[in-house]
Amino acid sequence: MGMKNAKTHQFIVFFLLTFFYFLTRLYNLHILPLFTDETIYIYWAKFISTFHSNFFISVADGKPPLLIWLIGIFLQFVPQDAYWFAGRMVSVFAGWGTMIGIYALSYRLFSNKSAAVASAVLYILLPFTLFYDRLALFDSLLTTMLLWSLYFGIRFGQDLKTRDAVFTGSFLGLAFLTKPTALIYWGLMPFVIFLSIPQPRKLLRIPKSRNRIIVLVVLALFIAQVLNNSLRVSSVYYLMSQKNAQFARTLPQIVRDPIVPTINHLRTFADWLIAYYTMPLMLLVIFAFILLLTKKWRIGVLLLGLWFIPLLAFAVTSQIVFPRYLLFTTPFALLASGWLIGEFLQYLPKKRYLICIGLLFLCLPALKFSTALLIDPIKAPIPETDYQQYVSDHPSGYGMEEVNQFIASELVKGPITVVTEGTFGILPYGIQLVFWQDSRLDLQPQYPLIISQELVNLAKSRSVYVVFKDRTELPLELPLTLVKKIPKPGGKAFFIVGKVK
Repeated sequence: MGMKNAKTHQFIVFFLLTFFYFLTRLYNLHILPLFTDETIYIYWAKFISTFHSNFFISVADGKPPLLIWLIGIFLQFVPQDAYWFAGRMVSVFAGWGTMIGIYALSYRLFSNKSAAVASAVLYILLPFTLFYDRLALFDSLLTTMLLWSLYFGIRFGQDLKTRDAVFTGSFLGLAFLTKPTALIYWGLMPFVIFLSIPQPRKLLRIPKSRNRIIVLVVLALFIAQVLNNSLRVSSVYYLMSQKNAQFARTLPQIVRDPIVPTINHLRTFADWLIAYYTMPLMLLVIFAFILLLTKKWRIGVLLLGLWFIPLLAFAVTSQIVFPRYLLFTTPFALLASGWLIGEFLQYLPKKRYLICIGLLFLCLPALKFSTALLIDPIKAPIPETDYQQYVSDHPSGYGMEEVNQFIASELVKGPITVVTEGTFGILPYGIQLVFWQDSRLDLQPQYPLIISQELVNLAKSRSVYVVFKDRTELPLELPLTLVKKIPKPGGKAFFIVGKVK
């Protein structure tokens, strides 16, 4: 009877966590318009699912294809105008996998259900994870793949089962198929496994056990690299390293100036994490790591390393970095914080309600931030780097709906030609996804933009429009009449529609 009650309780907890997770991820899912990167990834997926070709289209831009393939699968089950839903649902489900993984890993590390629930709840509420679980980007998918690879890596270290080594390598390989950043945890995995082995010195002195561990660790790393190197079947695989090199400092650059850029990046990362974690939860994370290192030093070293070493690696090697690149480290900060909350609840059971009230006050800034993301992202305290990308600057999708509404109203009158200043990104893909294979629309992406005599002649028989996103005014030197100027939040960037005279 007791076991039955325990299972019922566990099911109720899982149901409630899942319910609140999907409530926060699905509510107003489209309130933030698709920004330029999302339109690119969904366009690639739409191309693959429509023409069943060029399955490695993303590799030419330095992006592994797993996210694109998954979006393509989701596109098969939604109406054509719900392409945005298909793209973002991949991240929603990936985030759900991360939440489950956090609960599972917390319970495996600490054997404390309160800590596991607290870690999962923090994941649901944290603005950083909430924001990116609702966008069609690689980072939520990367986070869940890496977290589960580490879960099985830690389980392998504890139990030394071949099955866990295989799962470790498989999830790590899927992480490689999501983003090259997986290389960081591929390199750390042997240390993760070593720190997870109970009494490692005693076990490693036994030749049979030592050899088994070495063989299975190599097997896990080998499986991951087999999946990673499967990308070589693409004829444009060589472009991946060229593209990714644009975002990293070269070795001579690092040797020439190793300190100043690293410190500057770490300061920037601190600002981003404080903004997205909020200051009270950031302090909770720091305090949790300090206490964990004193109480359970092996687990403390493990979680702190998995959180901080990638930050340091990015700080040293990165040329260009965005806050979302740090998302995959967040679960390990939440695991430490959840453990601390679980400790308070376990050792102060009579003050459980006071602790919960205190935690509620601690989470108020995060709740306020997350609520703004769900209701009015324009007013959310998003870090400036991200605010420009997603809300106020040229990559933002604000205004794209108005452009498409205008095009749709013109198509009712008859076929038109639309020229975009841009061949890659929100222009033209933000238009192309809406009017996919619409024979009435002649879409002509250009860069650089040239209003040829042919277009001028065409304008005599049909309407020809030009759409801009990187300009603040209509170019006076072009034979265009201003039709629409649509400001983005803040009024510093615009979509501009002109008509060829």
